[in-house]
Amino acid sequence: MESNDCSDKNETDYDPSWLKGTSAEKLLKYESSSQKNFSHPVYKKLSKINGKINDMSLENLIDSLNELKLDSRGKKEVLVKRLKSYYKESNVQAAKCKFDFIGVIDFEATCTEVQNKNYPHEIIEFPVVLIDMKTLTIFIL
Repeated sequence: MESNDCSDKNETDYDPSWLKGTSAEKLLKYESSSQKNFSHPVYKKLSKINGKINDMSLENLIDSLNELKLDSRGKKEVLVKRLKSYYKESNVQAAKCKFDFIGVIDFEATCTEVQNKNYPHEIIEFPVVLIDMKTLTIFIL
């Protein structure tokens, strides 16, 4: 005797082929492509930070938020969420950068007060600063 009960099937047995051509198929593709890979070391770092934030007292949360020049008003739950969001944004954005350092060049050239098409501009200086993309520290060279 066959059962019509779907509970016998494993999740891996599910065949979504009947969804082809429907808006549900697009939604399922979006959901599966938007799943994040949490194997990157930045997520381990965030987990440790979140644990420390969870253990903070209200006074410590307020002090930390004030140091970062963030709003320190609200209930403890709101402050915890605000601080976690700050660290998540800053760490995940830094991890997305493919470079350790970026060099920024500012070309300075000769010029005249009156614009003249035939004036031969010459580069007279090109200072460079180096930016550490992990800490966003600027090094003047």
